[in-house]
Amino acid sequence: MCEKESWDTLKSMSGKEVVLTKLQKDILAVLEKTKGIELESLAEKLGLQLSELQREIATLRHMEKLKAAMEGDKKVFRLWE
Repeated sequence: MCEKESWDTLKSMSGKEVVLTKLQKDILAVLEKTKGIELESLAEKLGLQLSELQREIATLRHMEKLKAAMEGDKKVFRLWE
């Protein structure tokens, strides 16, 4: 499998539909509004512990729903383009 294959391709190959949790949808909604936000600020907006948010971020990154990018010296999370 080449690195260009997307989560949708993998999902199709597995035959399983991906369903986002309410929390995952909330995370993506904040990212859509902010166009990019630091992890700590995102956790504060959602009222989450960093460890819980990091777990959800890892899942969403794997699904290619969001990504991290550097803005100056800050790491921000934004929607996958």
